[in-house]
Amino acid sequence: MCGLVAMLSKRQFGFNQNEVDSFSQMLFVNQLRGKDGTGIFYNFKKDNFNNTALKAAVPSSVFVEQTEFDNAISTVFKESKYIVGHNRAGTKGGVAIKNTHPFREKHITLVHNGTLYKHDYLHPTYESDSKAIC
Repeated sequence: MCGLVAMLSKRQFGFNQNEVDSFSQMLFVNQLRGKDGTGIFYNFKKDNFNNTALKAAVPSSVFVEQTEFDNAISTVFKESKYIVGHNRAGTKGGVAIKNTHPFREKHITLVHNGTLYKHDYLHPTYESDSKAIC
């Protein structure tokens, strides 16, 4: 089963350093729930508070060491109201970036835990049940 972690800020913009560190640690530990991919999404004022996503088909222990993650966390620290993380335990679809959460379609950003059998009824061309839901 996949794992989800999230934080909301009480401040108008951004998180304090302890909160950012706590999120990073939660995402790292959440690897116990899945090591087939890791992703986050968050908002920031520069992008009119739209969701921004970052993901890779790697365990969170590798993900949190990447420069791209450090850059995202820096933005979260200064400007975000929320951040959501996902660790994937692949049940449908192979280990690949295309099957790693979060999924984005138009105005929807989705992370999902669980397995949806017969997802091809929703969308027959997607390997991942979560992508079909989105």
